[in-house]
Amino acid sequence: MDTDNFPMRIFTALRFLLAILVALPSCFGSDALSGSSGSGASSGGHIGPGFDGITLASAISTSSVSLAWPMAVGATPAASSNVKYHIYSGATPEEARSNTSLIASTFPGVTSFVDSGLDGMEFSTIYYRVTAEDAEGSITDSSKIASARLPSKYIAGTSVYSPNVESLWLTQDSSGNSCITCHSSAVEPDFSSFSSFLNSASFVIPYDGEATWNEFVLDFVNNPIPHFGYWSVPARISDMKAPLSTWIAEGALEVGDDVPPIFQFDAIANAGKYFGETGPAFNEMTVHWFEASDPESLPLNGSTTGQLEYHIYVGASSDTIDWLNPINLQNEGTNPYYQELFSTGLDEMSYTFEWTDRRCVAVVRALDASGRSETFVDPLNPTMEELALRWRNMSTNEREIVISR
Repeated sequence: MDTDNFPMRIFTALRFLLAILVALPSCFGSDALSGSSGSGASSGGHIGPGFDGITLASAISTSSVSLAWPMAVGATPAASSNVKYHIYSGATPEEARSNTSLIASTFPGVTSFVDSGLDGMEFSTIYYRVTAEDAEGSITDSSKIASARLPSKYIAGTSVYSPNVESLWLTQDSSGNSCITCHSSAVEPDFSSFSSFLNSASFVIPYDGEATWNEFVLDFVNNPIPHFGYWSVPARISDMKAPLSTWIAEGALEVGDDVPPIFQFDAIANAGKYFGETGPAFNEMTVHWFEASDPESLPLNGSTTGQLEYHIYVGASSDTIDWLNPINLQNEGTNPYYQELFSTGLDEMSYTFEWTDRRCVAVVRALDASGRSETFVDPLNPTMEELALRWRNMSTNEREIVISR
């Protein structure tokens, strides 16, 4: 053995081994040494931050969406705080996964973003993806998608007490008398003002125009003598049906309601009331929620019973929520969109539904009375335009409920 050349042979072997190690990433690709996408994969030899992707996309108005995700995990706490994030969006999940759909990048350490440039996209679903980039420029990609449904632009109901209903009490009979001639402070119901009418008209059934009209006619028929002058001109009474029943169905408001319902998630009184859980039976899930706030559509009697209707949207994940088919309005008779479920006025509500998968994502939306008063040509197959018009008066903010077994 040539002991004089032994150190040189060791040095040559080490150089050869080092050359192999340097060449490996280029031969097999960076993923061969850095792991799978979404858990630290990167471009280049440096391993990127551990990042699982976006976790929340919630509409907060008709033109903005709030996004959130967990902080990426770097090699050190300092490295984690130096990670910045890139946000991608699209009209489909595929568009959001494209690297050409970048809409914004955050400052290091920022784990939320509000996409506020969505004017003119009401009643649309937007899909989002987020990636993480550390200070060395290594990016951890993620295929995880979250979606949010922008509500329709709010439009107040078309019927208010004055002039739509107040003018009805001035309709004259064959003798020149009208409802207001007799029904004043001395005779109930008192039609002299909005407040006196709602406080004294026992035939009014809040939010139910058809039932209110039937009760109104019944009171009329049961008292034929004071109403004798109308018997010769019955059309003057029948003409009252449309404006009166529409007004009642839209909430019996004194003035137009131009503010949509809203869930006050930050109110202390609502803490812990918006959540989901498995069960109670096998293959079932249950969502719980509190009453949304909409004081502008509250009738004078102050009762919230029937004021708002709640729709529950569910999907296996955020990007698979079926926004056109509320789960609690499916298979509920021949006219699902008129099943006013959860229009109860309770402080806390819940709904249990069958769900065979291990995980689901749910969103609850509130709908006020003026939206419910819209009708469909074919109730079982409403058009997108009809749905947008009916759901225009839904709550403008949402929050996802994630349930896992």
